[in-house]
Amino acid sequence: MISLEKSLRQMAWADQKLFEHLLGLPDEAWRAKVVEGEWPVYSYLFHLVASADWYAFELGAKLHFTKEPESIDEVRTLGPIWRELDNFLIEECFKDDEELTYVEDGKEFRALRSTVLSQAVIHAVEHRIHIATALNLAGYELPNLEDFSVWGYVHSLDNSN
Repeated sequence: MISLEKSLRQMAWADQKLFEHLLGLPDEAWRAKVVEGEWPVYSYLFHLVASADWYAFELGAKLHFTKEPESIDEVRTLGPIWRELDNFLIEECFKDDEELTYVEDGKEFRALRSTVLSQAVIHAVEHRIHIATALNLAGYELPNLEDFSVWGYVHSLDNSN
């Protein structure tokens, strides 16, 4: 059975592969949208990083982000922070599953550690699909999402020996 640790490691690996792919594309690709009124690729990408930040916050870390980025170039610098946040989430899976409390807008919330970590994985998959769809519809080079899947991750481990 696939563990939460392996799921988080696959998520972190896929996050970095996606980020590297996007770095090779022009600004116009970063502005691609699925439909008018939806977020462009760079907003989804920032949302993924900011969400990892929020999940880390729910687990007891300090927040990195308090405002939206002002440019695509600013989003392009987030790779190392994203890696750091994903590594934090991976480390959290080694702790006991317990109910955690955090405060948002003056209101107290509770969540199990495993719920927060599972949501991080599911959320990342959801928005990688948005990004790939936006790029496809705009005619830009599309990342092969199968390469970013659990299968791709397992194959990368097999090939690293």
